Amino acid sequence: MSDFVMLDYIYRAAADRHSPRTFILFTGDGHFAPAVRYLVQDLRKNVILYGILKDAASECREFPDEEAQMRIYWQLIVDYFDEMAERRPNALLTFLRVANDVATKHNLPLQNVEAAFSEMVKNGWFTQKKHVFPDRHAIKIVVPEWDKLIEAGLYQVKE
Repeated sequence: MSDFVMLDYIYRAAADRHSPRTFILFTGDGHFAPAVRYLVQDLRKNVILYGILKDAASECREFPDEEAQMRIYWQLIVDYFDEMAERRPNALLTFLRVANDVATKHNLPLQNVEAAFSEMVKNGWFTQKKHVFPDRHAIKIVVPEWDKLIEAGLYQVKE
């Protein structure tokens, strides 16, 4: 019964001349497909849908579970190190530089990339080491532990 009440509210809101330009729906219920089609096709509204009615919506966003999302971040960080090893093998990479570069390149929240990278360091997949320059200036660099990354399934040796 609650589906029909919500559908009623959607249709009433859409009919109002001050209705929003964008509707955001959280549902996986097929009862909402006609309402979504009506909003998108007839009223030219944007519909952002979190659920399974992808074909009827203007835009659809899915939530990977936390572990899957973390693995995506991990893979992007490993890919960054792999790319840097090929392009600039002697580059000294700091935690913040890597996190900033990955977040910027992939348009991701810096905070999320930093959290994923911190977990990778905690897991022993990366080691932080002090690097001292000839002028005695020191920085803390991050070095991949390739064997551990391979073992974790995050890196494959190229043939």
